[in-house]
Amino acid sequence: MSILLRALCGVLTVLTCSIAAGSENRSDYLLFLTAAASDRSASSVMPRHKEKETSLTFVYTAETENYRFLTELHAVDEDGGEIERLQVGWRFVPRAMLWIGRFHNPEVYGSTQYHHAQYLQTGVSRPAIEEFDEHGGILPSHLIGAQLEGALAGGEPDALRYELAFGKTGTLDEKGLESPNIIGPAKRGKATASLRLTYYPAEGETDAAGIFLGRNRLPARDLSIQEVRQTVSGFFGNWEREKIRLFGAAYFLENELEERSGISTGRFATGYLQAEYRTDAPWTLYARSEHSRGTQGDPYLMLFPDFAERQTTVGARWDVASKQALKFEYGRPRIMGDDSRRLAAEWSMVLP
Repeated sequence: MSILLRALCGVLTVLTCSIAAGSENRSDYLLFLTAAASDRSASSVMPRHKEKETSLTFVYTAETENYRFLTELHAVDEDGGEIERLQVGWRFVPRAMLWIGRFHNPEVYGSTQYHHAQYLQTGVSRPAIEEFDEHGGILPSHLIGAQLEGALAGGEPDALRYELAFGKTGTLDEKGLESPNIIGPAKRGKATASLRLTYYPAEGETDAAGIFLGRNRLPARDLSIQEVRQTVSGFFGNWEREKIRLFGAAYFLENELEERSGISTGRFATGYLQAEYRTDAPWTLYARSEHSRGTQGDPYLMLFPDFAERQTTVGARWDVASKQALKFEYGRPRIMGDDSRRLAAEWSMVLP
């Protein structure tokens, strides 16, 4: 175990004990259950792919006046469980909190909105750019380190919020991006930094707009490259009015791959826009469009042959009960320049 990880575990232990000893300890938990199935048709470059998956996500929080503890455990079928988030926060001033531990990268907008709880998101799938790293995503969605978050003074309360993170990502191998382990064999990469600024026009509303910027260093294992140095920037927004919701994000990536024979570079842009309509009955209809530019021949994307550079998705969500949902989805992903079809269905719920 590295010196950094030992120090991190020590800080987590001390702060967790401080929370447990708090005189006004408040705690809560949520348990998310999901069962899903999907079928992607074969194309000239991709074989037919069927998948069934059941998962369980447990989120627990505890807090006192100045400290907060959060953990998210996620288990999929027989693959066992993983600690997706394990973080302790210290509110050292009223409008700011310092987190230490394993958390989701602020530069990946969707990961920090829904995390691993499928029930919270409207549809079955996520945009390709916002897939988690362990699910074939192309961005490092997990970090081990420290994150400072809070609201900037001036104007409306909490109108402009920030998230500033420093830490280490996982590594890159022939299977894709590996998440960094906080417990177990080390798979930690090099230094990563990311910043996100979010503006809320009205207090208590969900409308929001913001920008993000990140710098990642991804060491490679068992590949022809040594390391990827990556800059990620972009913007996002969310707008809701009565029965209608629009949200989306745009990502701009610049990649520098250090190979044994030299340096290769590439850049591309990708983004999505999703529209949702809530009917009077317990149905929500949605559609999402994803587009990319500059992906052809990009040396970094060549490491991710399953990435959908374009995709059109439509679906419906039926809230069969107050805490249960059935979802049905049809998609047309374009992968490696070839179109295919995808059908998916999902049942999800939350307790208590």
